[in-house]
Amino acid sequence: MKKILLFSALGISSLTAANHNHLNEETPNYALLAPAQPCSASFKEKGAPYITASGLLWQSKLGGLEFAEKSFNPADPNNTDISFKEKIFTPDFSWNPGFKVCLGQTLPYDGWDLKTQWTYYHGNLTNLKRDFDSVIQPTGIGIVPLWYSPLISSFSSNTPMVYEKARADWTLNLNSLDLDMGRFFFISKSLLMRLATGLKGALSHQRYVVHYHNSTGILGNLGSGLSDGNELLILDSKFSYQQKTWYVGPRSSIDSKWPLGYGFSLIANGAFSLMYSHYNTITQFQENTIANSSITLKRKERFHLLTPVIEAQLGFDWGICFNKKEDWGANLTIAYECQYWWSQNHARRNYSSYVPQGIDSRGDLQMQGLTATVRVNF
Repeated sequence: MKKILLFSALGISSLTAANHNHLNEETPNYALLAPAQPCSASFKEKGAPYITASGLLWQSKLGGLEFAEKSFNPADPNNTDISFKEKIFTPDFSWNPGFKVCLGQTLPYDGWDLKTQWTYYHGNLTNLKRDFDSVIQPTGIGIVPLWYSPLISSFSSNTPMVYEKARADWTLNLNSLDLDMGRFFFISKSLLMRLATGLKGALSHQRYVVHYHNSTGILGNLGSGLSDGNELLILDSKFSYQQKTWYVGPRSSIDSKWPLGYGFSLIANGAFSLMYSHYNTITQFQENTIANSSITLKRKERFHLLTPVIEAQLGFDWGICFNKKEDWGANLTIAYECQYWWSQNHARRNYSSYVPQGIDSRGDLQMQGLTATVRVNF
């Protein structure tokens, strides 16, 4: 009897172990998160397309565009220790419209989708701080230029480098294209999320021009490369800079949606890109003299860098499905969006004739504002 019970126990143990191994082989040890594509029930059989259109009202700012200092009379001109006050002028950046267009396709597999999005934006300056003038008497009062030719190696101490008028202008044209593949799924009943990865490409064109007018007749010397010691009386100066850039690199994004009820949701989205960037720059300095002659320096430069880009979006979404099958519908989103592009101003500022190539500004580009989006699911 004891032997029968022993063999029975061993048999049950062997059968249990076999069943356990069989379950481990056929049942993966993970939990599958349910897909959460909005109003796209038909994606389970054949997939479904969707389209989004966005209107932008953004402000773009580029670092390193300070173009002049304005000097003021000393507080006590009778004091033997005279100290001047100066104010640095940075352009005021305007708010401008732009747009985004996105085409997407949900796939007939587990909530995955493909999408491509084109963004266009144009940035420039307002009229508030880009055009101003100053008196140039007594000596030392006026507009001090922050962009001037490296060919001018020195200035006479009797004629300080000041102008009566200054004007700056900057424009930006940016086109970007995002391609990605992602999955939209439920983390819980109160949190939906889309993880995606893909590519980002972009083209940008910047132009920055600064004019300085009506100096007191700045007395300067040409550098050793051009007739050293030849004195000049400079009246007007112009600095112009153009930068054309193309970018391409990987992009990863995470979109989250927090349902609030009655079709409303809070959204919080983010993305990061690291792009290989090719820069083509042209810099030109032009000095006009009292003898109606001019001295022009034109400099070209090409180089490559890695450009990190961060995108973030926070706002509200409202969605509705138009039929009982829930296979088509629409969403309306209003959000605050910002983008930060590292090192997008490579204009070289000259501080001394001993550094003829100047110092790279390396100013960052930031864009921020409101984005309103309409999405239609088919």
